Amino acid sequence: MKKFLWILLLVLLVAGVAASITTGRMFHAELQKVTTESVRDPRIELVLNEVEEGLFSSSGQQTLAMNLDAETRLLIETRWQASHLPGWLNFNGDVNLKAESLQDGETIDLLQELGITPLTYVGKADWNKATYRLVLEPFNLQEAGVLLESSGLVHEGVYHYTGQQVGQLRMDHLQARGQGYNTSNLDLAGLLMTFEQRVDYPWSKGQIELTFESLDFSGSQGNVQINKPLWQLQLDFTKKAFDLLMKLDLGEVTSDGKSLAAGRLTLRTKQLDGQAMADLLEQMDGQMGFDPLSESQNQALLATTDRLLASSPQLLLEQLEFSLKAPMEFDQKVHGSLSFDGTNLPTDYLLQLSLGQLGTEDFFSRVRLELVFDQINPILLLMLGIPPYMVDNPDQEQHLLLENGELRLNGQLMPL
Repeated sequence: MKKFLWILLLVLLVAGVAASITTGRMFHAELQKVTTESVRDPRIELVLNEVEEGLFSSSGQQTLAMNLDAETRLLIETRWQASHLPGWLNFNGDVNLKAESLQDGETIDLLQELGITPLTYVGKADWNKATYRLVLEPFNLQEAGVLLESSGLVHEGVYHYTGQQVGQLRMDHLQARGQGYNTSNLDLAGLLMTFEQRVDYPWSKGQIELTFESLDFSGSQGNVQINKPLWQLQLDFTKKAFDLLMKLDLGEVTSDGKSLAAGRLTLRTKQLDGQAMADLLEQMDGQMGFDPLSESQNQALLATTDRLLASSPQLLLEQLEFSLKAPMEFDQKVHGSLSFDGTNLPTDYLLQLSLGQLGTEDFFSRVRLELVFDQINPILLLMLGIPPYMVDNPDQEQHLLLENGELRLNGQLMPL
């Protein structure tokens, strides 16, 4: 019996050691996969990647770089250490941010300049996923007559080994107070950002939601408070299509306790070619903000944009509702669309337009703007430049259409 127990204990010990080794190897494999995925983005460069592996512990450090402009790049330095256990491991580390001159290699520790210690994080990983929690300690920063104070900033997330990422960023409080002659004050409370995404560069699918409990701004002109606004972004970016949905709810906007305004907005893209959009974004990321574009680079951008236009893209205004209570009463609801007809688009279309080989009337004949108003407020008539005589009954639904270069209101041609 004792011999059997010893054998059982030995088997359990061997199994535990094997499980610890397996956990460590899976963790390191996922780290390498994430790193490989990150540097597929041409904007990101892997400067340093060191890993020291052991049976029951490991450690490493990594530095990623991103160009901020033609002379400076951002360095993201990460250090970590992990202890391996049967079936899971615990890890911790810190993150630091530096700016490096591309001219002489001189670096500036950004967090140190702001009086902030490196960001620390802790986490736990098993054979399916890794969870982490990053904390930014409260800080005070005084610069250019403004005192900035922050507290309760925490970033938590889960990375599934399938590639799915879920997380949230929350901040209890952020305050910016003017000093001296600057008497303005901004107080933000209860910020929360949640996200869910799956990335296979350049393709991605996911959503982001941002909200906060309140934002209070006071200054020499009075006080404005925004309560519980909401911003949502959903993206389904594939080789076939770039589908984006954006929603904004302003929440309750008040001034000195009185209702001031409210509004909602929903926008959606449709029929945007995914591969063309990916190529265009990559070209813009690699060229914007640096040296002037060469003729060949400019032509390449125009050609990629041509491919995007050839898919007959649309921007749908699914909802626009706004209400202004002060200093005047103003309510409006609008929906509509903006589209481009890319049917039989000529080769080098935008290049021909830029060279004057095609008339601008061809472009405007392909653009269609349609807006449907629940009514036309007299104030909006003035803002849009619409002659009042063209609206028989401003309380009825109004139809504004720009098509074939002509602008019509309820079928009547408007002077431009």
